[in-house]
Amino acid sequence: MTSQQINAERPEAQVNLGNLYAGQGKAHQAVAAYETAMALEPGFIPAYVNLADLYRQQGKDKEAVSLLTEATRLVPEAGDPHYALGLALIRQQHKDAAVRELQQAATLAPDNAHYIYVYAVALNSTGKADAALLVLQGAHNRFPGNTDILGALVAFHRDAGNADAAAMYAQKLQAL
Repeated sequence: MTSQQINAERPEAQVNLGNLYAGQGKAHQAVAAYETAMALEPGFIPAYVNLADLYRQQGKDKEAVSLLTEATRLVPEAGDPHYALGLALIRQQHKDAAVRELQQAATLAPDNAHYIYVYAVALNSTGKADAALLVLQGAHNRFPGNTDILGALVAFHRDAGNADAAAMYAQKLQAL
């Protein structure tokens, strides 16, 4: 705590303080620290994402969506706020908007296999199984050792009745 307070003029230190306060159940102090980080550097995405997560924990999903929407406007090229916004929209049952945000996150952060995986799962859960399989196949080509992607390929192919493809990916998964 002391070390972060010494560097309190930096947004990173404020986010760290916010995380410490949140972990201690001091929500008001955590909010203040995240807001200070945003004031110090308005485009500092970790402050938005962490504050939105705190709002989620408090059941304030509407505030989280508003905050993350602001973050995507401030730094439109960052994948993290789009990803967090997509998850928040899923919790609010706004599936189409969530899929768009998750697609944006996967596009903006193409090296983040998890974002691509979650985007594919969202596609599948909204009835777009063929599109999900295409996304997963592309992700598997880029990240052949990712067990989440392989597991989804097994499940989605199995659900689509593609037993041979499911078995092939299951063998790859087992080999890992």
